[in-house]
Amino acid sequence: MAVAALLVASATVQARDDRLLLTIEGALNKPEAKDRLDDTIQFFWGDAPYPAPDQTFGIFTMQRKTNALNKTDLEACDWAFLSALLALRDRAKEAGANAVVNIKSIYKNREFRSETQYECRAGYFATGVALEGRIVLLPPPGVRSVAPGE
Repeated sequence: MAVAALLVASATVQARDDRLLLTIEGALNKPEAKDRLDDTIQFFWGDAPYPAPDQTFGIFTMQRKTNALNKTDLEACDWAFLSALLALRDRAKEAGANAVVNIKSIYKNREFRSETQYECRAGYFATGVALEGRIVLLPPPGVRSVAPGE
């Protein structure tokens, strides 16, 4: 009987998978984000407008998880978000790009697009964020790309 109770309690504990929508601005204003991000890569969230790219390198998804123990959901989510964003940034730099556009949250193939929020999944032991974005090379400021045929 005690073993059955432990199994039920264990399944309940492992089942937590809370969907949280948190602010991008709040995460980016944290000291860790300001210390680790620079202005070499631009980020365009959701359907925010951006200049026509000179080159596109592909769509990439970065999923990052963090240990949720001894952290609030907000702390764990913001940390996982920053880790996923840094992975997108690093991938953009490796490609020779200068921007990541159309960034969205993605969880179990379900998209969440927003210019102000990201989606986080919080569990008892781990918290995760998955970001997907198109890595591109945008023209320098003040230079307009011309589409073929224009």
